[in-house]
Amino acid sequence: MTDLTLTEQSDRWLLPVAAQQVTRCCADYAAVLLLIQNGIEFAIEADFSLTLPTGQRHVLKPGDDDGLALAPILSVRRRNVAQGVAFKDGRLVLDIDDGSRIEVPAARRYESWNLTGPGGLLVVSTPGGDLSIWTARHGDARG
Repeated sequence: MTDLTLTEQSDRWLLPVAAQQVTRCCADYAAVLLLIQNGIEFAIEADFSLTLPTGQRHVLKPGDDDGLALAPILSVRRRNVAQGVAFKDGRLVLDIDDGSRIEVPAARRYESWNLTGPGGLLVVSTPGGDLSIWTARHGDARG
């Protein structure tokens, strides 16, 4: 079984997604979902950026009416995550093994992203730029 431990550093949490494959990318009216091989799911509800290995940067808007505008996120499907970082100010950065990078800023009025995982693991970027964390191992909430 994959280790689902979060590792705390001074300004961030390292997420348990390194070397895990992005198995699915989905989009609906309000969110982009990335499903990771170890059972972790990211729901991104705010505008975010995807920078490709070429340096080309896309700003993706999950709430936009043009669903085709979200197509660039499909480029990370079947790629491995090199590193996932939840910053204590509410930002999310996912580095992909091909050099792509997903960056989700914190939002002032709503939750911009969240991570859910097996055993009750939950990380939420809360309004105003903070994190709330419930760990699977301890069942505790941290902020």
